Amino acid sequence: MSRRKLLKRLPHLELGSLSGVGGVKPGGRPSIDAQSSAGQGVTLTKKHLRKLRKRSQAIAWACHALVRVMQRFHGDESVQDKGSSALWGVLSARNEPQNMADREIENYIQRVAATEVLEAGGVFVLVSNLHLHDGHENVAYSGVGALLAIAQLGPEGREAIDQQNGRQAIRAAMEKHRAMSYGGRFASLAAWLEAREDDAGGDVATRCSDGSSSSQLEDEDLPASGDHLIRARPKRMSLRRFSRRAPMVPAGAASLPDAPADIDLKHVRMD
Repeated sequence: MSRRKLLKRLPHLELGSLSGVGGVKPGGRPSIDAQSSAGQGVTLTKKHLRKLRKRSQAIAWACHALVRVMQRFHGDESVQDKGSSALWGVLSARNEPQNMADREIENYIQRVAATEVLEAGGVFVLVSNLHLHDGHENVAYSGVGALLAIAQLGPEGREAIDQQNGRQAIRAAMEKHRAMSYGGRFASLAAWLEAREDDAGGDVATRCSDGSSSSQLEDEDLPASGDHLIRARPKRMSLRRFSRRAPMVPAGAASLPDAPADIDLKHVRMD
């Protein structure tokens, strides 16, 4: 398929909730509703569960396909901007108030999508974009937003980011593009983001405001929507059509260029 056709189909990758994906402006928010079909006051009968499982699998397939497209056209800033925005929208909790049933539906979909993004190598692609397109503000904004959404979901997401030196890349992007602001959506990650990765590769040492340290962010520091991630993974869908292709992360992926280690984050508006 040509690049032009892929760009045309990108907002409609087997997922109605990804329609309308476009460029992201600094200070904005991706206009994506990843759970548009989740009605108010849903009773999760067997029929509803079957529909929910089918929908979550479609979203997971779309996320996997999206990561593949982003990897194939890694040099295309439009693909990376739209793809990062879509992943950010799927993995982020909605701002609107929700009842318990809607929250559980959203959490389930996010667990399925996050598992697929992590296993498809989505973190590697997002971190690579911050290096390859460091001069493109929209790519940086949507890429950092997607990575912080993954980090906000739980320890496994933060560990995957650290394996790719993701925090350094995020800090470098925020230093370079000082106009970026996320309106307090990721305020709970400020301490984790400012901390440095442990050289020994063990637990991440998080610097607290009083000078003490903790091994990592506690669960209660995370928003309610992230408290469920990957603790009880849903059954994985079959993606054999993708498993026959080349590995998502090429050889030498761990040796990404390091971002500057000493970066002042005082100007970054996290809250």
